[in-house]
Amino acid sequence: MNTANKNSFEGLYKELAEKVTNEIKENGSTLLKFNPIKLDFSNDAELGDLLKSDYLRNINLNYSYPLTLQDLSLVTTPRKGLVGKVVLKIKRRIQKFIAGILINYTEAQKNFNGDTVRFLNEVSRYVDKRDNANFLELIRKIDTDLESLNRKFEELSDKQSVTELNVKQKLESSYENNFVKFAKENRLRDNNIQIRITSLFSALDNLEGMIKRLTNNQESKQNQVNSNVSNDNLSNIDYSYLFLENRYRGSSEEIKAKVKKYADIIKTIDCQNKNVVEIGAGRGELLELLGEENINAVGVETDSGMCEVLKEKKLEYVNQDGLSYLKTLKDNSVSCIIAIQVIEHLSFDYINALMKESYRVLQNGGKLIFETINPLSFYALTQNFFKDYTHKWPIHPDVIKYFSKLEGFSGVDILKLSEVSENEKLSMLTTDEAMIPSMVEFISKYNKNVEKLNNLLYGFQDYALIAKK
Repeated sequence: MNTANKNSFEGLYKELAEKVTNEIKENGSTLLKFNPIKLDFSNDAELGDLLKSDYLRNINLNYSYPLTLQDLSLVTTPRKGLVGKVVLKIKRRIQKFIAGILINYTEAQKNFNGDTVRFLNEVSRYVDKRDNANFLELIRKIDTDLESLNRKFEELSDKQSVTELNVKQKLESSYENNFVKFAKENRLRDNNIQIRITSLFSALDNLEGMIKRLTNNQESKQNQVNSNVSNDNLSNIDYSYLFLENRYRGSSEEIKAKVKKYADIIKTIDCQNKNVVEIGAGRGELLELLGEENINAVGVETDSGMCEVLKEKKLEYVNQDGLSYLKTLKDNSVSCIIAIQVIEHLSFDYINALMKESYRVLQNGGKLIFETINPLSFYALTQNFFKDYTHKWPIHPDVIKYFSKLEGFSGVDILKLSEVSENEKLSMLTTDEAMIPSMVEFISKYNKNVEKLNNLLYGFQDYALIAKK
């Protein structure tokens, strides 16, 4: 092997070593950190840096040298004549002898050089294709990383948009809730003012009526003293409970709207004769509604002030307690007996006796209706029951229902009335999609407890027993 070939191999190996060392220094490893595609080196690669190398081209051109000793014609001598011929013949024999000795060595060296060159060509092709594949793989990795970054950016952008939307919705919801709350408060304030104005006008009407009656009483006082006829002394009439009703129970128009449901129920009663007894007729709102439906009805009232109102409205009434009046009636003579906000004023024994007399005088198919304050609502007790000094005791709906069944009534139902406004109840918490599951679960449990408290504190204010004979 000559010196030129040796220098070519050393230069090639040095170049390869430097290239590998630089790759390791730059990347820390020759391995990629993502899943590479499966490479196929079965086909020839295009020319790369190694295949284009001058060193490799020189090796391919000069790896084989012929053994010139076999060409005896190349042996010459400067001598002439017979001596020159003898010397030339000796030289050729010596050269032929030496060529015979070296021919096996040169052939083996030639084969070794050819195998080495072919190996270097294959290595060069492999390395070039590997570098080409790595370059393509690097491009693919860069594309993958860019795609991942784009998706991450889009995800962050979406999250930002969702966050902005949630904040916007919360601000809008807060604004809307505050606006609605403000509107409701104003509406409630206006309603309360209107209710008070209506109550004042109602009280004014009653005062004007009393003043007129008192004036008439003064004008006829002398005649009453001299007469043997016994008339009611209007100056002794107690109007205190009427004033209480006007102030806290509401105006006649409001009560009329509330008791209209009873007029509708009474219209559906299937009895031969429709005649109604209302115990505790008060200012006569239900009697007026029944009169508009051409249903015979009589009011039973013990309060003298209320009786004066009934008299002025020209409604049929008796100034008597309910139990005493029912005892004057015949069996099976009435289609409905109704007492609205009355039984809470009565003793338990009186209620039992009233229920027994009601069952006697009602026709078959007739109905008994008792409305009273619901003791299951703390709000109703504090705002309604204890505000009236004439109330005796609150009656549990199960108790009145039980005793009506014992008396023989069937089809006994409890009608829930006067639901408390949502503004008065405890508020529940709301959830949104941005909350973590544990917070949503906590709020759900909290709301269930709030609902239980609302049912206890702010249940229906009134209920009505509706029993059928």
